[in-house]
Amino acid sequence: MNNFFTHPMRLFFITAAVCGMVGGLSFFASDNYILLHQMIFLNIVPACAYGGFLLTALPDWTNYSGSLKKISTTLYSLIILAFLALPFNYLITGSFIALFWLFLLGFCAVLLWQDKNDNNFSILLILSLLFALQIVFLYKHDFQFLYAQIHISVAAISVVSFRVSMVLGDEALKKTDYKDPVFLPNFVYKNLLALFAILYALSLLFLDEKTSGFIALGVGCVMLAKLKELHYFALLKRHYIIFYYTLQLACAIGYLWLGTTQILTIPHTAPLHLITLSYYLSMILFIFITASLRHSGFVELKFPLLGIIAIITMVVCGIVRSLFSHWTGYIHLSASLLILAFGLYAYPFFKIFTQKPFTDDPE
Repeated sequence: MNNFFTHPMRLFFITAAVCGMVGGLSFFASDNYILLHQMIFLNIVPACAYGGFLLTALPDWTNYSGSLKKISTTLYSLIILAFLALPFNYLITGSFIALFWLFLLGFCAVLLWQDKNDNNFSILLILSLLFALQIVFLYKHDFQFLYAQIHISVAAISVVSFRVSMVLGDEALKKTDYKDPVFLPNFVYKNLLALFAILYALSLLFLDEKTSGFIALGVGCVMLAKLKELHYFALLKRHYIIFYYTLQLACAIGYLWLGTTQILTIPHTAPLHLITLSYYLSMILFIFITASLRHSGFVELKFPLLGIIAIITMVVCGIVRSLFSHWTGYIHLSASLLILAFGLYAYPFFKIFTQKPFTDDPE
């Protein structure tokens, strides 16, 4: 842990988990819990997740061998300042996060430019959209622009999980008797999913409700089609593939449900929470666990029991929040599950991070 700014993934991931637990605790400790949990889960947690992942993956993808200390220290300082500003003014918190997106965007652009890498342009597009939406949110004080970031993040997860799924698929195929097996996910579905999710996010700001609903149906249908690439027994008998499949299925159901409610012009808070909790935050935990194991010297990708329970707990949290809103205790139950899920990730992996040195990706 002495060089956590040199290899910032661990620091950012644990910070995301701690902030997630604080966001859950806000439901019990503050009368202003709605604003607090919005700012934490739509600003601080995703910033930690993107920062930790991109500062680890992008240097590897662009063959960057320089020091990360300055950029990681700068980005982490902005996250801490944003968190400390939460009790005082949400616009100050949002301003620090806007600076975070700007600095991260600039750093990623420099790395891609220096490497003449045009394979990861989608990352710059997504970071640019997050920064732009954050600026408009600060200008208009309209949380609709933060909610749109959820769907931009779905697009980001589609881009990132393409590489993650290659790792998962290859890991699963290593356990088979096939000769030199390689898992190649469908990049067309990946691109379509990212495109539709971005279009949906923008439609919420510029188009009518029913038109947005049809685009949401498109997101759900593409996600369902994307599941086909996993329909092989050799893959589905591995626990990490089952989790990956389940989270994508939850996303597909969420968007199909969301689109239907918008077309029928009925409230759509429930499907939005299913997408946010059972896919968006669950995939963040899933990627945290996968990346943490891969960069901590574990040769075999075997999720620890507490990590498995963490993902299940987050999925259940989304189901409770979206399906049981008629029950008076649903908010506190879902908040408790949220705290538990992040805690179940933080506890075993903090121990791993303090006991095992950071390692390069084994592939």
